[in-house]
Amino acid sequence: MRPRAVAAVAVLAIALGACSEPLEFAAWTIPAAAGARIVEYGPVPIEERIAEIELVADLTVGGDPDDANQSFYNPSDIAVAADGRMFVLERGNHRIQAFSSTGEYSTTIGREGQGPGEIAQGGEIAVVEDRLVRSGDSKLSVWTLDGEHLGDSALPFRQSFAISRLSPGWVFGTRSEFNEDNTSAERFIRVSLQAETGMTFAEATLPRSLVTIVNESGMTIVRLPGPTPAFATTLDGMVYVTAADEYQVHAFDAEGRARWALRTAWERLSVNDVDIERAVLRRTGETPARNLDVEWPQLNPALASVAGTQGGPALLVDGHGHLYVFPFVREPIDGRYPVDVYAADGERLFAGLIRVTSWKDALKDFVYLFEARESDGEAVAVRYRLVEPFE
Repeated sequence: MRPRAVAAVAVLAIALGACSEPLEFAAWTIPAAAGARIVEYGPVPIEERIAEIELVADLTVGGDPDDANQSFYNPSDIAVAADGRMFVLERGNHRIQAFSSTGEYSTTIGREGQGPGEIAQGGEIAVVEDRLVRSGDSKLSVWTLDGEHLGDSALPFRQSFAISRLSPGWVFGTRSEFNEDNTSAERFIRVSLQAETGMTFAEATLPRSLVTIVNESGMTIVRLPGPTPAFATTLDGMVYVTAADEYQVHAFDAEGRARWALRTAWERLSVNDVDIERAVLRRTGETPARNLDVEWPQLNPALASVAGTQGGPALLVDGHGHLYVFPFVREPIDGRYPVDVYAADGERLFAGLIRVTSWKDALKDFVYLFEARESDGEAVAVRYRLVEPFE
C-alpha cells in the first residue's frame, strides 16, 4: 500500500479497517518541516493484528561461566561488521569482546580506565565502514576491526550518545533543557561530528518525566510513564526521529533535509493505577501509598519507549532499511507486541505482531540482541533471523 496525501485519509482509513469515520490526527509535536511530504494512516487495532514477524534463533554467543572470553558481565551493546563479525560491549568487564561470524572468540578490545582506548562505563558501539567506534565517558574511541586503537576525541556532551553507522565520528542523542519550574523540557535530537556542535534535526517541548516522591523508604526519583525522544539511522543515510508522545515519525537524509513526516491516529491510553505502580516498582521495589501528592501525567505515550512499560525504543531499523515502529500497549498479546513496518519512502509494509521490541544491531536478514538464558540466567548474545511476511 502506498502512502496517500492528506485528502485521501478517510478512504485510507476504511481500507485499513480502522474506522469508517473521518480520522482526527494529533497536532505535530515536532513541527513538520517545510517541504516534507505528509503521510497519514489510520491505526490497525490490536484485535485485527493476526500476522506475525517470526524470529528464528540462528546463533548464541556467550553464557559459558568456565570461559572468561565467553562469559558476559552486564553486557550493554552489540555491533556487527559487514562480514558478520560480532562485537559485544560489556559494562561490567569494561571491555569489548570480538567474535567471528560463527561465534568463535577472536580478541578483546579495551580495558578498564579513563585513558586512551579505555572504558569506564558502558556507552554505545557501532561498526562504521571498517572501524569500530564507541561513544561513552565523554569521548569517541576508534579501533580497527582487529582491535588496534586509532585514537580518541572528546565529545561536548556528558551523556552517552548512540553512534550512527552513516560515517566515522557521527553520534546521535537527545539533549534536555528544562524550564524554570522544571515542569517541561525542550528535547533536542542532535547529531555531532566528533567535537563539533553539529546540527539539530528536530526539537519539541515535552512534559518532565521525573518526579520526586516520598514513601516508606524515604525520598526517591521515579521515571513517569512519559515520552522519550528516539531516533534510528540506516546505512544508506536515512535518519528517523520521533518525540514518542504521539504516533509521529519524521524522516531526514544525512544532511538534515526533511523527506517526509508520518502520523497515525493511534489512541493514547490514560495513565492508571497499574502504570503508576509499575513505574514506582521499577525504581523502588515497592508500591507507595495511594495518596501521594504527585501529579502524574494524564496520558501514556503513543509509542513504546525506554520510559514505557515495554522497555524498548520506539524506533528500530532492520538489515534491509525497513523502519519498525512500536505502538504503546500495557500488556503483550501472548508474548507478542504490535509493530508497524515502513519502507524508506513512508509506505506501510506491515501492521502485525512481533515478540521482541528491541535489538542492538541488524545485518541483512538478522537481528542481534541480549537474552538471559532460561536454564541458568546467564547473559547471552543471540542472532535471530527475521522472517518478514513482506518485501
